[in-house]
Amino acid sequence: MLGELFRQVGIEIFAAVIVSMLASVWFMVKRYIRKQREAWQRSMKELEGRAQMAEQQTRIAEERTRKAEERERHAEELMREAEERAQRAEELIRQAQEERNNLDGLRAESDEVKERICAAEERARVAEERIQRNIEVIRQAEEEAQRLANLTTAKAQFTEGMRYYYKEQYKKALPLIQEAAEAGHVEAQFRLGIMYRNGEGTVKDNAKAVQWLKGAAQQGYSVAQYFLSNI
Repeated sequence: MLGELFRQVGIEIFAAVIVSMLASVWFMVKRYIRKQREAWQRSMKELEGRAQMAEQQTRIAEERTRKAEERERHAEELMREAEERAQRAEELIRQAQEERNNLDGLRAESDEVKERICAAEERARVAEERIQRNIEVIRQAEEEAQRLANLTTAKAQFTEGMRYYYKEQYKKALPLIQEAAEAGHVEAQFRLGIMYRNGEGTVKDNAKAVQWLKGAAQQGYSVAQYFLSNI
């Protein structure tokens, strides 16, 4: 009977140990599940933040594209106006040359003829000055059109680079964003500075980060100034 009692007590102790072990395992499983859920929630918040930033940058890029298109149309109008002025100036020169040719045979006949010749020469001189001014206007319009074309190309490179960036393919994003930044694209300059600051797609380089962030800040990109103060 005493042996039966010991056996029963042993079974109860064994059962208590098993229950205690199961409780410990259940506690560890719950803690693991809670940590995984917290990590997932943090990841979701970070992704939402990145999505909001991407939407904001997309809106800014679309607005800048619209303004660039307006400037390009304005540049085209300037070029058309300059071409029209050049044509008018050429017509004036042609008329002045015809008048000069007509007056060459009458130069010695009277002072009036001489005055008309002088007037024609003056008109020719003025026409030549107008041509020079129109040539300068055309040159400036061509430079503006080229600058706008470069900005349009830079915008496309930046947009493509940001697609890789949001996929965390930083090494593919870096050369595209850098080309856009070198072309003067302000958002690309800001993003390139952040990539050098964080070592995304390259080794960390605070000097280059400051260089590109400063470039963006000088173009009025206020967020770049904030990051400059934290490097």
